[in-house]
Amino acid sequence: MSVQQGDRRRQVELIVREVDRLPTLSPIAARLFEAANVDDIDVNEVIKLIEMDPAMSATILRLCRSVEHGLGDKITTVRRAVLMLGLETVRSIALSVEVLDLLRSSPDQATTDQREGFDEEGFWRFAVATASACDLIAKASPALGLHPGVAFLAGLLHGLGRLVLHLVLPHAYDRALVAAEQRRSASAAVERAVLGMDHHTAGRRLADRWGLPDGVRDVIWFHGQPAEGLPESVDRSLIMVVTLARALCARHHLGWSGDYCPPPAIEPLARQVGLDGAHVDKLVPTLVDAVAERCQILGLGQPTAPDLLLGAIMEANRRLGALNAALEREARLSRRREQVCEAIRLFHERWRGGEPFSRTLECVAESFLRLLGPGFCGMLWRLDDEREWRVVQFNEDGRATRAAAIDLPPTAKGLTEGFSEAGGVSLATMALLPDLSDFLVDAPDLTRIRLMPVLIEEACAVALLHDADTRSWHELAPIRAVWASAIRTAEAWEQSRLLEDELAASNRALVEMQAELAERESLARLGEMTAGAAHEMNNPLAVIKGRAQLLESRLRDSELASSVASLVSAADHLSELITELN
Repeated sequence: MSVQQGDRRRQVELIVREVDRLPTLSPIAARLFEAANVDDIDVNEVIKLIEMDPAMSATILRLCRSVEHGLGDKITTVRRAVLMLGLETVRSIALSVEVLDLLRSSPDQATTDQREGFDEEGFWRFAVATASACDLIAKASPALGLHPGVAFLAGLLHGLGRLVLHLVLPHAYDRALVAAEQRRSASAAVERAVLGMDHHTAGRRLADRWGLPDGVRDVIWFHGQPAEGLPESVDRSLIMVVTLARALCARHHLGWSGDYCPPPAIEPLARQVGLDGAHVDKLVPTLVDAVAERCQILGLGQPTAPDLLLGAIMEANRRLGALNAALEREARLSRRREQVCEAIRLFHERWRGGEPFSRTLECVAESFLRLLGPGFCGMLWRLDDEREWRVVQFNEDGRATRAAAIDLPPTAKGLTEGFSEAGGVSLATMALLPDLSDFLVDAPDLTRIRLMPVLIEEACAVALLHDADTRSWHELAPIRAVWASAIRTAEAWEQSRLLEDELAASNRALVEMQAELAERESLARLGEMTAGAAHEMNNPLAVIKGRAQLLESRLRDSELASSVASLVSAADHLSELITELN
């Protein structure tokens, strides 16, 4: 398992532990949902439990007095309210109140002007809007067989996982949402990449822990998926109603949906629940009124229908402004990419390969200055760990004007690791390098000089010294790769030249050694021949010398004595020569 996978697994385990620590439902809600259907519930028991909860009692009575039911002050007791609304509606209200009480921030904690990350007020408004839309769609399409109260509850809790992630990992989840907004995409994929878990899974985990109805749990888990991709075991009608209601509310900006991609088309989703898109669109005025009323009933402020419409317009304008800003960024990036591509073309025109290392550095400096504009430009480089660091300064044409070798202190050995930082290394880091700082005295403003990596490898480290604006440095990644490749090629070319010189010198030394060896072998053979000849000549010479000495002793008084003496002397001289040959 890789380090990244291990970190993600630990983060998922953390989310699961934190979800298990969230508050549990009250006895009222637990009793309402422990039965599979309302027929298994004792109405009198439910009435007594609700009467023990003032907040829930007040909410149910407010709902009875709403415009939709039109009963005014006639309903004054919980019993009459439960009998009039029905247990299915009471179940929906009970869990709605429970979730709001358990998971909603207090007014002094909630943020009211949050533009990045999780928008809690917008989240609850969107949840109520989706629930209200589900209620209207269920009533408009009775063939589906969905109780409006069940649809309302499913719509209200469909995004429960987003709230879970916000409560468990608020800062990390905000980062994921900001990334999704920058990419203009749905948040689930970004959540999985950043957190290791998306809001669907987190919501299902809490739904299992709370014992929510299977239909609600499946909506939390599968909403937004196409009908053909849903498992056979789930309530497809309920999931598709919630998906349609969510798309309708997102299209009309009724709250904060948490996704930043365009909402799906209404018409195909409407057909899947037996409606047409035009009929669904006609529900919007009624929907806005219902959202305003139910926000008031559930204690989510006092918004009016005009307030909601104005908020929707403002949100649409904000989204449009964000889209325009993103398009401007894309246009600027496109222009920068064109400049980088042109700079790459010009660089290859100037540098054609097979250039010396110093010339390659000049080509890189020229390309850099042409791309980012005139300014101070230098390079710090080292070809391997054994060689000293060198620093060179270039003029505005990219020609080297000054170069020096510097000895970095032992404390600067980790400098190459600093090169890998996205923002480079500032002059504050170089304060440890007095020799380098002295070399930069020609720079107009030392505080602006930065070290930016070009090639950082074990065998070669090269960094630019410059005072250009580094905010767009990451946009130069393609040409930085070209520069790095050219430097790597030049370094290899230099090494090959050195190897060629070493090989030529080795060849010359080998030829000289071979000639010397041949001469020594010839002398050895000559010595062997000479020793053999001397041995062969010694035998007859000994005879000649012996006979000459004998004649000399016999002819001492003869006229031939001097000639014999010369003969003996010559034999002695020849014997000495033969001895020297040995």
